Amino acid sequence: MKSMQIISGKFRGKKLQLPNEEVTRPTSQKAREALLSILESKHRHTDTFIDAFAGSGAVGAEIISRNFADKVIFIENNPDSFKVLERNIKSLKDINNYQLINKDFTTFIKSKKDLKNTIIFMDPPYINTQKIINDIKLFKDYIKSDTLLILETENSEIQIPNFLQISLQKRYGRTNFLFLSLLTNE
Repeated sequence: MKSMQIISGKFRGKKLQLPNEEVTRPTSQKAREALLSILESKHRHTDTFIDAFAGSGAVGAEIISRNFADKVIFIENNPDSFKVLERNIKSLKDINNYQLINKDFTTFIKSKKDLKNTIIFMDPPYINTQKIINDIKLFKDYIKSDTLLILETENSEIQIPNFLQISLQKRYGRTNFLFLSLLTNE
């Protein structure tokens, strides 16, 4: 089984197993490092970080390793990928600030009534990106002014809902990060 390492923080160098590549597409080390650098430079510590479509859990594990959030929620719908995710996160010793959710992201997020001071990292299969963006409309009432949505996609031409704005867009090879927030009338 292939693996990748946590880049920085308390668990630097810790190996994480990767789920089947036919089911998941892990965020590259270069893209993860860039994403975390952006978060650390532009955002302070957050209450909750949601790693949606978590796969191996590498992005959320980096958040835990760097103590960037009070709580990290990992969401993975695929049963085989979820088993790998669960092993990876449970292998991080002496942590209890996480939650593992084995269900569909949209189903989970609709049950979450308050996304205050929350960062949601969405790394769906690239083929489902526009569907996930459209699903954001289902929980728009829970998105607060300090909620940050980060979408990893291959396509930079995504139609985002009219209540969101792209606050930052960065490309690393084939990986494109869109940082989305509520549209403000300032």
